[in-house]
Amino acid sequence: MNKVFTLVVILNITSCNTNKTVTANTEEVQHLVINMLQWSNSENSIDLLPAVADTINGTYIKFDLESLRSNLSRLTETHYFSEKFINNYEHIILTLDRQLRNNELELGTWYVNEMPPFNFASEVSPWCLCQDNFEWDQIQVFHKSGNAYYWKWKIDSIDNDSWSEYSYSFNIEKHDNQWKISDLEGFRLNTIE
Repeated sequence: MNKVFTLVVILNITSCNTNKTVTANTEEVQHLVINMLQWSNSENSIDLLPAVADTINGTYIKFDLESLRSNLSRLTETHYFSEKFINNYEHIILTLDRQLRNNELELGTWYVNEMPPFNFASEVSPWCLCQDNFEWDQIQVFHKSGNAYYWKWKIDSIDNDSWSEYSYSFNIEKHDNQWKISDLEGFRLNTIE
């Protein structure tokens, strides 16, 4: 009986500590996401699609791989993103580069000054899957389970009811005692292949 009581007490303490951790992490994660979104909207951000144009026919023909390497370094330097996220972004650009070079884009040629004919960074920002946004400090982060989270606009800051249903999912990982973004909904390769 004494062992069972001890086990129950330990489980309750562990459960309480886990809940406190999730709450504290949600606040940390919210701060991380707001900073990342503000960065993505700043001059310090990266050129998501460093495409190279053929000036004669007015089409994009490949991606600038040197600019891609620079983007990867800059993503690392922010300390917002995990290696998994950075590798995924690289994979997206290399996949699109291959498709451009081989004329394999499903929706056809990508003309200069036109929207990209693929489902990444076309019409909406992959950082938020939105064209317009409120102030980034007007988001609220919610915990789903494990390392899965989502954010929504704070309802009281929204004038348009259609935004109240909007949410954006992402995952995080902890590296060297720091939370980093490992996945963003707008950066999922399966949406472009």
